[in-house]
Amino acid sequence: MRLAIIFLLGCSNQSAPPVSTTGSDATGSPPAIPKPAAAAPLAEKTLVERKDATPYTIVTANLTAFGKLDAGHGISLADDQPATGIVAGARQPDGSVTSWSLFGVDGRTLATFGAYYTGSPRLDKAVVGLADERIALLDAKTGAITSPEISLPGGAAVEQMRIALDDAQGRVWVFAKSKDGKAYAGTWDDLAQARVTLATPLAGYPERISTEQGVLAWSGDRPHGCGLIALAPGAPPLCAPDEPLDFMISGDELVAGRYWIGGGMGNVIVTDAKTKTEVPLVADCTGTSVKLTLQPATSRVLAACGTNSGAVQLVLWSPTGTWATTTSRFKLTSGWTLSGKSLDFPVTPIESFFGKQPPYTDWIDVATATIYKTPPFAPVMYSDYGGMPVRFLAQDPAKRKELWVVDLGAGTYERIATDLECKHELQIGYETADRVALVCALQTGVGFAARGGWTDLIDFTARKRTRIKDVALTDVHASGRAAGLTLTSPMRVVAVP
Repeated sequence: MRLAIIFLLGCSNQSAPPVSTTGSDATGSPPAIPKPAAAAPLAEKTLVERKDATPYTIVTANLTAFGKLDAGHGISLADDQPATGIVAGARQPDGSVTSWSLFGVDGRTLATFGAYYTGSPRLDKAVVGLADERIALLDAKTGAITSPEISLPGGAAVEQMRIALDDAQGRVWVFAKSKDGKAYAGTWDDLAQARVTLATPLAGYPERISTEQGVLAWSGDRPHGCGLIALAPGAPPLCAPDEPLDFMISGDELVAGRYWIGGGMGNVIVTDAKTKTEVPLVADCTGTSVKLTLQPATSRVLAACGTNSGAVQLVLWSPTGTWATTTSRFKLTSGWTLSGKSLDFPVTPIESFFGKQPPYTDWIDVATATIYKTPPFAPVMYSDYGGMPVRFLAQDPAKRKELWVVDLGAGTYERIATDLECKHELQIGYETADRVALVCALQTGVGFAARGGWTDLIDFTARKRTRIKDVALTDVHASGRAAGLTLTSPMRVVAVP
């Protein structure tokens, strides 16, 4: 999942309606904030090399190429694809896409539309824009497009509206601003009906919405007090205790629907919205405490304390407990390096936060509160942005023909290839638990170029590498199917079962 921030137009100077500063207990009464003294040591393990007698086999793939969209400037696949269809569009000379198409995996065109905003694999829906500038919901299975008919309190007329997909909870949210300047939100519960009734008032019409950890909405016309709110069905908006300075970067400051995590550096505070209690995210830090990242799925926040001497202590916080390193073996290299992206997957290289460039030797799995040590490995390009699964691909920078599988769950690392030849750059498509696409292609500022290349679709369970020439697969779905583009001119859309 990519950074899910949706930009919205318009603000309101409306006075704030009543909102909750304590919030509802959306997680079923999780425990109160753990005391700093409760920190347990982070587990540490060292991986060993696996030398399997059964090598990965190399096979060829059956694929279907379709979509005669390329008008001489290439094709782009949409980010955040839904689960079943494939959304692609023809590039204009400036690299933009002004018309998108939804294809079935059999190549049939199911729908066309002018703009694509975001998709949800869980819902198998997408938010699209129509030629008349209406925002609508696309059903990726059928191609049906529905623009909501919004009903506001008092029958007020709608001036602006947006749709946000909460993939984690499987909900569709709708936001609207009336012509008299009032803002409202609500969920679109019956997707078979176009009528949507919005009854929850907001302090202002949101400029940005994040759905990475619940639903957070930020309104620039409320610089103090309820400028950032969390939303849940059937509950009043929950105000953040402060306006997080880094919301525009990370978009995620709420954990488990209840705990606000302060942003920035310094004495980062965790605020329990239910009990109004506060504790430091990093207890007894005599230097600078920093929130490094968080994983919404596990409600865990990775933080650190950096001393004046450059020593770093890691701290992993959650509503149910806290873990920390017992020694300060990590060092700041050249200052903190924060991506601003929360973790879709639980694993991330520790040294990347401290200004060090790859290769890395230390990795943390926030889901198991465990640090793993390996030989020096570099994640394949782009693969560590947003975290990695517990089994991932890596390379030794000095031996570019080799490819390794690092399996934290099994406690091993294994060399699976010594024959990689790539004249462009290696990168990774979206990963599932068992399959990953390793892509060799030329990436430009607007997407892949039709300059040749290849994809290895790697199946960890079957110990198989499916080599596909002149194709870049960029989406590998949980269902097993993969989608991408040909790297020849004219470009075509590709589906691999």
